Amino acid sequence: MTDAVGAVARTVCPYLPISVLVDTQVNTEGRLIEYPHVVEVECGYQGSTEAAENAVELVGGFLAATGALPDREPVAGERRTEVAVYRLGEAIPKDPADEYEVLAENFERVESGEAFAAADGEEMVADEPFYPVLLSAYGYENIFGYRSDRVGVLGGE
Repeated sequence: MTDAVGAVARTVCPYLPISVLVDTQVNTEGRLIEYPHVVEVECGYQGSTEAAENAVELVGGFLAATGALPDREPVAGERRTEVAVYRLGEAIPKDPADEYEVLAENFERVESGEAFAAADGEEMVADEPFYPVLLSAYGYENIFGYRSDRVGVLGGE
């Protein structure tokens, strides 16, 4: 995630082990990206083994991409050809319930009329198409995640 797709994001992100970048210039409340020239990464469900493994891979990719590793030049030939860019929109509220379910995949378009989440078995249906970002049944207390729009790819917007 970044607060704007500027020079830092365009220079570093194509060399990281990522396939998407989220532009949060509209919605930055409570995020590190309130500071300039920051790229914030989400590694997975907090406290999970998968998140820890992803974090190690991302840190290694960042250090290699920026030439911070001793006796290594910045990675020049390992640039990803496509990093999709999404612009973060509104939060998706989550009503109080005993059980939550996510029916859609992050970064996969949800069509108008399609169910994308449920609270106690009651499905939430999209009123207009969107791409879910950070969609999770139990990742957040009061929201399922965020709506977003796909706005292009790094280097090809």
